[in-house]
Amino acid sequence: CSGLDLPPPLQLGTKVLILRHPKEPETKSSATPLPLLSPDDIEVQEWNEAYERQIAHEGLPFGTWLAYPSDDAIPAAEVPWQEVSRVVLIDSRWTHAKAVAMSPGMAELPRLRFGSSNQAEQEPAGPS
Repeated sequence: CSGLDLPPPLQLGTKVLILRHPKEPETKSSATPLPLLSPDDIEVQEWNEAYERQIAHEGLPFGTWLAYPSDDAIPAAEVPWQEVSRVVLIDSRWTHAKAVAMSPGMAELPRLRFGSSNQAEQEPAGPS
């Protein structure tokens, strides 16, 4: 075999949708290879105008939560995980992540946060 042997696929128990902003180069994104580890549970989708319109029109399935450190986000330890079928992650710089999170269809999702409860502590200081 000439390639890297991967471990058996992981079964996460929750679907993960990673929205990669088009200004994040796919070649520099650490999220791009993640579906190789869990092909049934992880999907990477480029955030573009067509996908944004689709989400705004159709929404996302019930049980979808957005991981985004907004003021109304619930700490991950307090999320009712039995009600979560999918977690959406945004792969972008902070300047673009807010636009994705606030777009129609995304803004209505319940939110969870990892780590600190203070949004300012999670956002990196300085230019992005």
